[in-house]
Amino acid sequence: MGLTVRSTLCLKCPLRNECGYMLQERQVENLVSKPEGLVLFAPPQYAFLPLPAEVKPELAVFDERPSDFAVEDISLSFQDLEASFQFGGLPYRASEKTLTEAAVDAHEIAQNTLQPLLRNFALAMQSDSSTALDQLRKSGVDLEIVDKALKNLHFFYAGRVVSSLGDSLKDLNLSGQRGRPASKLLMAQLLQSNPPRVDKIKTFLEVLRDELSGTHATPISIVQESADIQDAESSQAPGIKILRIRPLLHGVNAPFLYLDGTGDEEIAKAMFGSDLIIHHYPVERNAVVTQVVGCQFSRQYVCGEGRGGKPAYGDIAQKSCDLREHLDTVLKGHDTAAVFATKKIIQKLGLEGSPRAGHFGALRGLNRWEDYDSVIIIGREQPPLSAVELIARAYALKTNASFMSAPAIWEWRGIRIEDGAVPVRVLSHPDPWVKRILYQIREAEAEQAIDRIRLIHNTELKQVFLLSEMALDITVDRVVHWDDFKRGGSRIECAARKYNVIPLEGREAARLLPDIWNNHETANSDLAPLRLTSGMVYNNSLYTNSDTKELCRVKYKRSVSKPERARTREAIVCGPAEIAQSVLEKVTGKLDGFEIVACDKIPEN
Repeated sequence: MGLTVRSTLCLKCPLRNECGYMLQERQVENLVSKPEGLVLFAPPQYAFLPLPAEVKPELAVFDERPSDFAVEDISLSFQDLEASFQFGGLPYRASEKTLTEAAVDAHEIAQNTLQPLLRNFALAMQSDSSTALDQLRKSGVDLEIVDKALKNLHFFYAGRVVSSLGDSLKDLNLSGQRGRPASKLLMAQLLQSNPPRVDKIKTFLEVLRDELSGTHATPISIVQESADIQDAESSQAPGIKILRIRPLLHGVNAPFLYLDGTGDEEIAKAMFGSDLIIHHYPVERNAVVTQVVGCQFSRQYVCGEGRGGKPAYGDIAQKSCDLREHLDTVLKGHDTAAVFATKKIIQKLGLEGSPRAGHFGALRGLNRWEDYDSVIIIGREQPPLSAVELIARAYALKTNASFMSAPAIWEWRGIRIEDGAVPVRVLSHPDPWVKRILYQIREAEAEQAIDRIRLIHNTELKQVFLLSEMALDITVDRVVHWDDFKRGGSRIECAARKYNVIPLEGREAARLLPDIWNNHETANSDLAPLRLTSGMVYNNSLYTNSDTKELCRVKYKRSVSKPERARTREAIVCGPAEIAQSVLEKVTGKLDGFEIVACDKIPEN
């Protein structure tokens, strides 16, 4: 009806001078009237709702997209669509003649326009939903008829609801019924005199108009499903779900600034208007990024869940238990790291309530982790694609795009590294809008989690550990298999961490470090890339896994007994030049010869 609770009820309520909400509204009105004006902070949903005191901002700043993508969904049963309409009266005092004429007009609209339109649509959806719009067009329904129904829908609202509720407020003995009882009485009267079905029908007609404006046969933003039957509590019946992007209320006729570091340009334009001017400023994060692949780290795997969230059993349950034990070891080894995952994973790992932990869907914009020097991301947020499709439908209709409902597909993407990409297989969808929405829910949410430790203005390098097979908008310094990572990294990284020495010959490595290399063939395979480099090269993984930020490439000769002949060998030593020989001799024993070939330090940013 275009009425607000404030104008309809609050201003007439006997408790308006005692109500905390009305007190706040008077304060807002007072501050807005002053020359210096008012800066008002509100949740993102208020972009689509009236602000306190119904103020109209002269400038609107919107930080981060709303969690529901500004999509509203409304359910109507087929019974609701086919039910009759009753004249609700006029919103003003009128003569009997005027009321009679209006009632006749309302009956004509209901019988000849509104009810046939709704009945034909219900029949079309139940007959064959894939051709419902074509069936509707063949029945004679066009944009003109939909517009006529919308224009005359006001006949079926309760015309005197404002004055009726005002009288009820006066009649209620609120001194003895304050709070909940009084509010329940008023709500019951409001629903009785102005049932929500009419509001839902209005939304349905507005969306149907957009559907009929195209040429497609299958409705995009109206889908068939079970729906609550009006006036039949907790009962369900077949019906439709209507999806649409909420109309923007603030910023339409005023300067509007939208900020989102991981946002999508096309989603932003669909949500806030196609005239949105996009400025993109990519900034590299000041961090060493390690991505762990070879395990999905899904909620079901980590938590030991089977189908429908039921506990897994047998081998699957044991593997989940083993995975949690390894994750626990990783978390203890990085006990100063912030940790992010799905809410269920955080709970299962015993991190709920820990200041270091947060979960996807409840972390955007928060600064509580900015002082942490590292972050661990476990898994990803991945809702059922059927739920993602519902959101995407609203965007497809809004942008006049086609829509494809289809099973999930697997596609190859690239994990970005400094000199190329590492392939990774990711669950995806063939429809472009579903793919965009899924990226925002899954990949962008992981990027938001990474950015909670604030990686732009930090002067010291921080560490990021991404335990998930995704391709994010971030440059990864090293990609490690889970088998290597859970034992502390690759064999080379374990040698750097444990001994600060990496022999560059396979037989020498197996002889000096048998707990890491138990045979020279494996050692030769691991060490080949390091042997091929001439002089010293910056190796991020070695810096990350040793206690120093300096590396030395050295030549040495071990002391040997005759008749064995001393050979010159090479190694990398983690440490500054002045202590490199003593570090090496802790592994080799006393040396007969030692030479530093090259030294290197971690690059300054």
